[in-house]
Amino acid sequence: RFAPGQKIPGRCIWASSHDRGLHHALELWPAIRAEHPHAEFHIFYDLEGIQKFAAMGPTDVPFLLELQRRSIYEVEMMKRLRGHGVVLRGPVSREAMAAEMARAEVLLYATSTVRYTETFGCTVLEAMASECVPVIVYADAFQELWASRGVPGVATPFEEHAVEYEQWVLEVLEHPAPYLTEMLTHTST
Repeated sequence: RFAPGQKIPGRCIWASSHDRGLHHALELWPAIRAEHPHAEFHIFYDLEGIQKFAAMGPTDVPFLLELQRRSIYEVEMMKRLRGHGVVLRGPVSREAMAAEMARAEVLLYATSTVRYTETFGCTVLEAMASECVPVIVYADAFQELWASRGVPGVATPFEEHAVEYEQWVLEVLEHPAPYLTEMLTHTST
């Protein structure tokens, strides 16, 4: 299902749940766009779901409070960045998502979850199969696993490595071929 396709230069995508670090990707987007004015960031997620968290009433559950804070920020940033290459695409079918990954150069996956999640992200594998370079935070899976397969990323917590993450994204957008070669060489072995 996930296979390489005709790439659109500068196309970045978000293809996961918003609570997995979308706020970080949106925070970095103005700097990325300043370096690559042609770049676009397509977000595949249901805005209605984010808005529900943003509008959630008071709670004393810490992870829900953090989700609400992030959701409010995400909704506001998507509005502000709409004319700056950020495109909210909403939910799509699995087939459409496969086609979108095939067109993208970079999967922004700045994982910073509010609570424990999976230990192995399928989104990263799908991007790799589509020859879309994932730039990740080594949070959901072991650094040894992804780094040994040529996937660029930074350690957790994201906040301590935000500048490094941004540099990875800029580098991959500037020269994606070496990262694809490295990633594909190690993936096929």
